[in-house]
Amino acid sequence: MVLPGVVQLTSQSHPEIAGCTRTKEVRSVKTLAIRLDDEVAAQLAVVAQLEDTSLVELIRQAVAQLLAAKSGDQALSHRATDILAEIDQDAASRKAAIAALFGTAAPVTDQAPPAESPASSAKGRTLTRGSGGQGSVEA
Repeated sequence: MVLPGVVQLTSQSHPEIAGCTRTKEVRSVKTLAIRLDDEVAAQLAVVAQLEDTSLVELIRQAVAQLLAAKSGDQALSHRATDILAEIDQDAASRKAAIAALFGTAAPVTDQAPPAESPASSAKGRTLTRGSGGQGSVEA
């Protein structure tokens, strides 16, 4: 059984680990530096000590509580809706620019381009979409 977020290496994929049973957890984390007034930092350290936890864990808990509170904020939700509309408008403009650049009327899709598209015959390049949805130009 493979747990989510855990990579299971096999002796077939990595012969150098034959006989090993270790798994490596794959996590993506950001390291942030924060600046606190000395008094606030001292108070935070005291709270962490009183709760028998680390400063890092205490800060993580505070951030989680803040995000939970913000997720119910209607004004913030409306602002997020506005930002999504801006993103959609920008994406539409960029799709139109790509279509104009490569001489196609249809927007770029996740489907593979035809074997001989006008863009590939005219420029010697084709526009493709990768698995992550990112477009790339290939010669």
